[in-house]
Amino acid sequence: MTPKTRSLLVAFMTVTAFYVIASSAQAASLFIGGAKLPANSKAALSTKIGLEESVILESSSLSLAISCSGLGATKPELIGEAKAQAEHLSFEACSEVEPTTCKLGSSTITTEPLTGLFTTGTSPADKLLLQPKTGKLIETLELLGSCAIAGEKPVDGQITFNVPTGQTEEASQAIEASSSTESSLEIAGHKACFASGRGLLKLASGSKWSYH
Repeated sequence: MTPKTRSLLVAFMTVTAFYVIASSAQAASLFIGGAKLPANSKAALSTKIGLEESVILESSSLSLAISCSGLGATKPELIGEAKAQAEHLSFEACSEVEPTTCKLGSSTITTEPLTGLFTTGTSPADKLLLQPKTGKLIETLELLGSCAIAGEKPVDGQITFNVPTGQTEEASQAIEASSSTESSLEIAGHKACFASGRGLLKLASGSKWSYH
């Protein structure tokens, strides 16, 4: 190896090491009470997600809109360094907005097991992506009545929530329905989205938490 080649190799390795270190330093993590949540460690979330704005699931191509005024979770947890999970989410006190010729088979809609991933956005905001732990089915809607979409309809895909103050330590972190342009949801193969909805995520311990 010539001195020139050796110098170029050393320079390349130095630059590479710098970017690896910089990337590592900038990697975001979950924090509870100011302390980083170690990888794979868990922290229980409150099973009650207080809604400040009702959740509305809609599909314009199906002329379908469903409103739910309550939201709960079974075994919801944060998992270090950037994950979340729940055995189920339960959308409660749900009713059809349209079509009026159909009614929900149950006022509670329960999801399949979900896993979540936090990502940072423009400070102080984060995003939370929820998706099924296995497969693509999130939940199944049962519609009863004379409407054209009556029957059991699968809701597939992913749910993206905005977390407006996620990078700052808060006891209650708001999660908001994302815009329809970010939605990958489908109801029976038709595009859908959560058109509205705002809830508060709290730790069972009441501690402040963040992702940054």
